[in-house]
Amino acid sequence: MPRRQGNSPDLLHTARQRFARLLDTPLHVVARKLESLLAETSSSGNTHDQAGFTILHEYIIQLVDNLPQTFQARFNFDAAMIKAVEGDWSPNLRFSNMMIPRHQEQWGHQRLVMPSEDRTNAHVIDLIHLRGRDSLEDIDLLSYPLLIHELGHYILLQHDQRFIPSFGEELQQSISQLRLAGIADRGAARTKAQKTVDEIKRLWTPTPDQHNWSHELTIDLIALWTCGPAYLDCFLDIIDHADLNPYQITKSHPPYAIRASALVRGAAIVGLTDYAKKLAALQETWRSSRWRRFLGNRYVTLARQELVDACINLAFSFCTSLGLAQCTREQIVSVRARPLDHRPIDVGLDLILWAWSVFDQYGSHAYDRWQSAVVKDVSAEIMR
Repeated sequence: MPRRQGNSPDLLHTARQRFARLLDTPLHVVARKLESLLAETSSSGNTHDQAGFTILHEYIIQLVDNLPQTFQARFNFDAAMIKAVEGDWSPNLRFSNMMIPRHQEQWGHQRLVMPSEDRTNAHVIDLIHLRGRDSLEDIDLLSYPLLIHELGHYILLQHDQRFIPSFGEELQQSISQLRLAGIADRGAARTKAQKTVDEIKRLWTPTPDQHNWSHELTIDLIALWTCGPAYLDCFLDIIDHADLNPYQITKSHPPYAIRASALVRGAAIVGLTDYAKKLAALQETWRSSRWRRFLGNRYVTLARQELVDACINLAFSFCTSLGLAQCTREQIVSVRARPLDHRPIDVGLDLILWAWSVFDQYGSHAYDRWQSAVVKDVSAEIMR
């Protein structure tokens, strides 16, 4: 007799309790699907698949625990922001109906796969993690260009059949050039060269989970295309800290120095050089900082300029082909001319750029008063 067989009734009860608490929330559709699935599996009469039932019940419990647990005013505000970005971004773009904000410690994008009775038509939940609590007081619109970055993960995922092979070709060309340059190497030099090639492939190869340099860099550039100076200054807020090593190499994200370089070069291409000056200046200070010892041969070899340029070109080509709205100088000028006491009830890309403009022109104290009033106005309109 399997040791865990007796746990199934308890697990079933726990699973039902979990999704039942979603029935009177904005996630009631998810709860109904789980309810239907459990009802179907429980009535199937297949008593020989006890292990399968146990796995299903445990999976449902885990899935629901990963979903938002509160549905206060900020949840509604951020859900409206996501929906508004869909409309602002492009008439050709359609977000999933299961695009859900969740509030926690860090920004991010997470996919949850719903259990499926036929194993072929599973629904996918896209969680957009936003930093902070589900409270209007935790909203900082200056950080909301990161919402665009996380939504960039979603849209690039929908079009990876284009991006992965396209960047793969650029990567292969770069590797071929490296191998050609080291064709005369022998012994230890050849071994070292091969290790370098292997590391470049490991870090830059686009993968379906998007935990690689090429995806992250391309998504930075999509956010730049959309948010312009708002993303540049938001990124600067993240990296302008003396205790941050801009040359640190990790697998899932390129070093901040590579990301900064790509954003400065990308800003020049889209005509926003003036707004990238602070980021470019910070890059220069890194070269004489205590972190310069990390700016060695390994970093220089991995930070292949042709791969950075490939991400820039592919990102902007992708934005153009999808018809994604671009943040232009004309739009920036228009937003900056807007009166501080202007109170349109609107959310989305315009609100993100406007927040940047208010802070940039009037400073933190005026910005705090402005944001508090605007967030309350917008939230009240959403709740009507």
